[in-house]
Amino acid sequence: MDKPYACLLVYETSEKIFPNDRFLWNNRGVLLRSWERYEDAIRCFKRALEIDPTYVRPKEGIS
Repeated sequence: MDKPYACLLVYETSEKIFPNDRFLWNNRGVLLRSWERYEDAIRCFKRALEIDPTYVRPKEGIS
């Protein structure tokens, strides 16, 4: 497995254990955005905002 994508596997595993962790969803969005997977990143940022609408960092990722 490609090393960069191994970290995505860690996020996917973590989501099963902590599905409502806003930090996890935001950080996954940051990772996906860095890989230019913008649609997936926006989905993660939106999920973080669903969990906590007052969390500012995902809003920065979307804009």
